[in-house]
Amino acid sequence: MVDSPPDHPAQHITCSHEVKRHESATARLIAKAGTILPPAYFALLDGGLFDNMPMLLASYRLRGRSLFLEAGDADAVASGPFLIPLDADDQINSVVSLAGQGRPPVIWSWPDGEQALYRHLRKNNLVEIPHEPELDDPSDEDYEAVIFRHWDPYVLALMLPVMTQLQQARFLGAATGVAFDEHAVDGIRLSPFEGNLLPQGGGMLRFDASQSRVIETRVKGLYLEEAITEVAALWAAGGPPPHREVIRSAVQDADTFADRHELTTIESVVFVAIWQLIYGHGSPEHLQLVLAVTSSPDGTADDRLRSFASSVANHIQMSPSLR
Repeated sequence: MVDSPPDHPAQHITCSHEVKRHESATARLIAKAGTILPPAYFALLDGGLFDNMPMLLASYRLRGRSLFLEAGDADAVASGPFLIPLDADDQINSVVSLAGQGRPPVIWSWPDGEQALYRHLRKNNLVEIPHEPELDDPSDEDYEAVIFRHWDPYVLALMLPVMTQLQQARFLGAATGVAFDEHAVDGIRLSPFEGNLLPQGGGMLRFDASQSRVIETRVKGLYLEEAITEVAALWAAGGPPPHREVIRSAVQDADTFADRHELTTIESVVFVAIWQLIYGHGSPEHLQLVLAVTSSPDGTADDRLRSFASSVANHIQMSPSLR
């Protein structure tokens, strides 16, 4: 384990920032990174979680660089990842305040300079996966390039355990470690690495069919857990929620219903699950009503269900079942 120099601001984050406990996830993350990982430190923030990241960076006087260079598409740039150096107290202070409006960043420990890290992270923006995950031995033509949201802690929590050592070495490059908050997955993860121990490789990261299937399963599991948590939180606003396993069963049924009827958002799954819990778990007559609404020709299935949910929101949220 390599300690950062005692005068580096990251080691004194808990002393230099007066933040409320529920707003201090980023402060704790940077502090822990400073005790385990060697400098220099950089934050990678998801611009998609903010209304206008370039404007916010300017207002916080932060020097952030977008990893997206889509010329002429300001929205794509603003919603993408931004790399911010953390080499002074005021920068750390500002990142802690800014991240409080979204979620904690991914922290990179990278000794070779900002420009080298910037180039490396842009190479990580795309990975290759098979067109069809069920293919056991795909050829080069069976792969496609997709965006790899490595700036999202959820995604890193899912992907890092699936990577081989060579893939991790390719992903990390010259980094001495990464740190991120896995949220509902497993808390803060600090991962120190010595990048020179494994070949770093080149080209685009490629995940084979078996890895793609594992990733798909892990993503689905995390998606359902998020839906379960959301249902419990909404129900708790009016009274004690049902047992988590009861909610889990309703969410699984709602997810099956969503697959059958082209519902794609977690909000739709949450609504269908709550509908079942209130009006009778698995009750066909009530699901038929939802189906009738989602069969309307106007808009996507999610749009139609959202409109329906708005029209009956008072009946659901104010139901005696929720009190």
